[in-house]
Order: sequence, then C-alpha cells, then structure tokens
Amino acid sequence: MHGAHHELARAFGALVDLQPITWTDGGLLCAPWIDPERAARAHTHCPFPTSPTTAAPQIPDSPARLVAGWYRRTDLHAPAPHRWRELVQVAGEGFGPHDHPTTELCLAAIERLPPARAVDVGCGSGLLTQAWVASGRGPCQGVDADPAAIAQAHASLAAAGRAHLGHVTIGRIEALGDDDVADATVLANLPAVAHRALVRRVSIAPAAIILSGTTRTDAAPIVDHYRRLGMRTLACARAGRYLCTTLVRR
Repeated sequence: MHGAHHELARAFGALVDLQPITWTDGGLLCAPWIDPERAARAHTHCPFPTSPTTAAPQIPDSPARLVAGWYRRTDLHAPAPHRWRELVQVAGEGFGPHDHPTTELCLAAIERLPPARAVDVGCGSGLLTQAWVASGRGPCQGVDADPAAIAQAHASLAAAGRAHLGHVTIGRIEALGDDDVADATVLANLPAVAHRALVRRVSIAPAAIILSGTTRTDAAPIVDHYRRLGMRTLACARAGRYLCTTLVRR
C-alpha cells in the first residue's frame, strides 16, 4: 500500500483489516491473506493505491483487529501510529486473543473505572491485564492456574513494552482471599464455576469488579453476592448470551 506515513496514520482504522505487517519508506506492507474475507471488504474502500510485492514477511498466527477501541495485534504486525491504543498478543494458548465477546465487553467496561490497583482473576493471555496498565489506570496482577497462559501473558506484556507494569503469576482462585481484593479493582472474565469459587473466597467488597463470562441466569446469584457486600451496579452490557456487569463499592 503506497502513501505518506501521516496519511496512512490518519486512515489507519480503515486499514487494520488489510493486516498491516511493516511500515516501509513508501507506505505499508500488508498481508491480507491472513483474513481474506475482511481484507477484501476493506480493500474495496481503501483510498490508497496498492501493488503486489515479492516480499515474504513472517505471517502472524492470528489477524489484527479493532476491539472496543483498541488495536489488538500480534508481535508480527505493524505497530500502531502515534496516539493509537494498542494491545500486543504473542502466539500462545491462553484465553483471550481470539476476539471472544466477553473480552470485548470487559475492555469496554474498563473505560468506566477510575485508576486503582487491579487483580485480573483467570487472566488467560493477559489481555485485560495489559489493557489496564496500558490505559494508565495503575498496576495489575494477573493470576491464572494455567502455566501456558502465564507464559503467553508474560511474553505479550514484554512485547508491548509493559512488563514492568503488569505482574502475572500462577495461582488458583481458591488461593485468593480478602487481602488480595481489598481496595482493588477485580477483573473477572470467568465461567460460572470459577465465579462461584471466587465468591466463596471474597467476603469484603473490592473497590470495583467487572463480572463477565456468564449468562444472565448464572450471573444473577453472583451479582447478588457482591451487592450484599455493599456494592452497586454501575453498568451492564450484553453480547449474545453473555452478560458483563460492573459494580462499584457504595
């Protein structure tokens, strides 16, 4: 794709589905075959001239996307232009990098919360941990029982240049307690069974909590638990059958 960098940067949101790989002297090298259907639609409306290339870049294992206002890319995609918010996800086996609707709900919910220490329970690939620290809201500790997820979260934070802001460790929900959540924001994008395990460990109200990963039916008793601790609902959003509820301490 040919164009001045400042012009490409202004139109970058419309170019993400073309899968930008490398900024070049004359434009932007893209790999549309990573996601051909989306790339075909984006190419139809692309205002910049394009030409084929013989360059053979290393191909990412997943496509880049715009997710809840973030440019979510792999470490093999082109970095975002100045002032764009980005999240970097290296290849791995943790939950989170493949645009699950609950992840998008949580990323949007983070925008409503003030700065604080955060705990990302069941952090998976670390996307929410990274979003919390990248948005300048404060430090975040990610916890997950899966070593593969922790390895991916570590590598992703390092690739994004944020390893000093987010701390991820192997740990089970059953090991968490009131001391871990006191005066913290809890990011809990979890299946219902994991939410129920967390409820059994938390007997005081955290500063705020994002509850996602469950249906409305499963979420109701979990939300009620935190309301009984003295929390109120700040926002509620839905994507398909999934619900995301944000509560804050009264």
